[in-house]
Amino acid sequence: MAPTILIVDDDRESQLMLAMYLQHYGFKTLEAKDNWEGFEMAEADLPDLIIFDNTLPKPHGYFLLQNIRTNYATTHIPFLMIFSASRSLEEVHKNQSWIEDAFIYSPYMPDDLIKTINRLLSQRN
Repeated sequence: MAPTILIVDDDRESQLMLAMYLQHYGFKTLEAKDNWEGFEMAEADLPDLIIFDNTLPKPHGYFLLQNIRTNYATTHIPFLMIFSASRSLEEVHKNQSWIEDAFIYSPYMPDDLIKTINRLLSQRN
């Protein structure tokens, strides 16, 4: 059975492009437009991985991460956080305590994304 990846992004075009790319590689995708919807979908569907955009508006992306991590049913789901290339490495490190699994800068190389996803999924098993 194909792993399910929940994509949480308020930019519909970016979300659909990422979903199509992941589907091409055999992943099943779910899409949420904001953190609230992402949290509800994570609880209901228990995806194998969550990819989310760090620049989501309020509630901030860390809301989603915190709520997933403190929910018994979803605490095991790995995260891949996407940071805008305009974010400094210092800002990423400042938030390191929240980035437990992995992060990637956007724009990213598609092969790097797939390698990171496969690494996170293999660590989960």
